[in-house]
Amino acid sequence: MTRKEIFEFANIPEFAADQAFAFHEKIAQTNGHIWPRTKKEIHNLCINGALFGVRRKTDDALVALCYVALDAKANSWEVGGLAVEKDEQNLGIGTLLVKMAIAFTVALEPPEYRGRKIIAHVHEANEEPRKLLEKLGFRFFEKVEIPPEAAPPKMKRNAAGKIVGDTFDFSFAGLKTIHKWLSQDFDGSLGKGKAEAHLNFGPGFTREVVAETLRQIIAERKKKSSD
Repeated sequence: MTRKEIFEFANIPEFAADQAFAFHEKIAQTNGHIWPRTKKEIHNLCINGALFGVRRKTDDALVALCYVALDAKANSWEVGGLAVEKDEQNLGIGTLLVKMAIAFTVALEPPEYRGRKIIAHVHEANEEPRKLLEKLGFRFFEKVEIPPEAAPPKMKRNAAGKIVGDTFDFSFAGLKTIHKWLSQDFDGSLGKGKAEAHLNFGPGFTREVVAETLRQIIAERKKKSSD
């Protein structure tokens, strides 16, 4: 009987920031749709608990990354940087990682800041993430154009030499869907049973605790909207 591969989903600690940067850089160098982050930016994401990753338990190799970073100017969370090792694609790792990252971020956000928007930016020529975002409850919000001089040279330009993308906004319905997934639907499997997923929210934050916090937040938002 072949033993199932196990993948652990968790925050990337500061001591693993260099490894995370190497993984991110490898993906960004060959994908003109991903905004390349500097080593300092990756380190800061780790320090702030905003970088999430997936490790293959057999060899502790990092196979996926994403972040949910605070944009202080816009007072919103930005989901981005999703990258999955080619050999581990088609198991649903990317979808699961983004779900966990959003659940973790919303549940641990200080009460006085609850209700911040969660957004995602997608390059206009990058079709693959759109299906994932829509499945998770993101909705198209607006088009954005980045001045070419403000973007990294490796970012893909269109025929007019511009970098254009779409902004997606995470919906309340999406939050309810993620709560249902975490509290009821998640069975620890990946790829229709081909592998196992272990969610590690950190000390004191079990899956049940995070799910209950999300339930309370959803109830609070419902009450506010009905007042």
